Amino acid sequence: MSSKIKYITPEDLLQIVNIIQSIDYLHQEEIPNYDAETESIDKYFALIERSRTHYYPDVYSKSAFLIINLNNHYFSNGNKRLAFVTTLFF
Repeated sequence: MSSKIKYITPEDLLQIVNIIQSIDYLHQEEIPNYDAETESIDKYFALIERSRTHYYPDVYSKSAFLIINLNNHYFSNGNKRLAFVTTLFF
């Protein structure tokens, strides 16, 4: 496995949000509006920063850390989707 891990940037987050917002949720669920939740975006990047520690040395442990912690509902909707798509960017 490569030791080079790509961390999420604000540009990556924009791309992630665009992916999530482009998905049709079968018209049963409101599409998340992450842009309006600036405090949550700050929490998201603080979480990304915490994932850089040596406690999470590989992509698998970092992904697990992010999925578990993003499910703490930083955003009003779409937390699990955001967690899943975020891990794809590593």
